[in-house]
Amino acid sequence: MSTFAYEGLDQSSAAVRGTVEAPTREEAVRKLRALGHFATEVRATNGTVGNGAVATPTRQRHGRVGRAEVIAVVRQLSDLVSANLPMDRCLTVLVEQTDSSSFRAVLEDVQRQVRGGKPLSDAMGQFPR
Repeated sequence: MSTFAYEGLDQSSAAVRGTVEAPTREEAVRKLRALGHFATEVRATNGTVGNGAVATPTRQRHGRVGRAEVIAVVRQLSDLVSANLPMDRCLTVLVEQTDSSSFRAVLEDVQRQVRGGKPLSDAMGQFPR
């Protein structure tokens, strides 16, 4: 088993971070999803947590993404796609113009996944709220 450090959002869009033990990065992400956490970054660490338990995450106070901001970004994405910009450029514009550090982290993760060949719907599906 390996230990993975993560940062992400919980179901209320509050920022969380902690560690999880899993055999692979993909399994670590699955464990986090089962807890209602949406990982924006998962990386291997050198330490171990022990018996496969998930370490208690720490919350950051400024982690919420408001509904109005989500709506504004989705509308902006629609406009950029309608203007025939490549998806990577659309996501770059959204990242650059987003004020919320938590939401920016989500958009950066979506962009990394799309660049890696994942469909936009799958990349965004990790962040249902």
